[in-house]
Amino acid sequence: MAIIWGYRRGAARDLGPALAIRCSTCAELEFWHLQRSVTWFTIFFIPLIPLLRQHFLLCPKCGNGMELEREGGNAARRLVPQTLAFTRGELGKDTYLESVKQSRFLTADGSLNMNFIRVKGLSRTMRLLVSALIGVVGVFVFVALAQLLPPEFLGSESQFRRLHPDWPLALYWVTAYGALVGFALGAVLGFWLAGVPRRRARARLSALRTAPSP
Repeated sequence: MAIIWGYRRGAARDLGPALAIRCSTCAELEFWHLQRSVTWFTIFFIPLIPLLRQHFLLCPKCGNGMELEREGGNAARRLVPQTLAFTRGELGKDTYLESVKQSRFLTADGSLNMNFIRVKGLSRTMRLLVSALIGVVGVFVFVALAQLLPPEFLGSESQFRRLHPDWPLALYWVTAYGALVGFALGAVLGFWLAGVPRRRARARLSALRTAPSP
């Protein structure tokens, strides 16, 4: 008998308002809602084992939002009851602000704690792998260019013969130095290019502004 198994992401569950943020998309200042989504391992379409839990902060007006790291999700969940009490008038402003401060969701200058937010893009390990791959490509490019260099590139022919009587040996050194330069330049370029999506995501998140109340 065949066993049908797979993965299924459950419907997101709204846990309530967590933090007042001015959205960079709709420019509205609202309490962003915390939502949790669980991905399940299923057998015969029956969810059995939770594999992945994700937490999101979403703007209730336009749906713009961010995914939280595990620590950020836990901090936001602890903040939801305080925010609900504050919006109902059951909690004073000073007490609520102290709760927000203790959650460490905001930095000293009032901006979002980027360590709590999952920034889309390649991880540092993947960026290193990409930079190494582009570095290898740079090696082949510089080695190919080294093969085309004439002896006069290193000086006059007589000077070249005097300093490097064996042309293959000189070619070896030129190729070796070219390979090092190619790998270094390629690695730096690859690491920079791989980090572009993360820098753009961080810039978008940095545009968000927080406030104690709308």
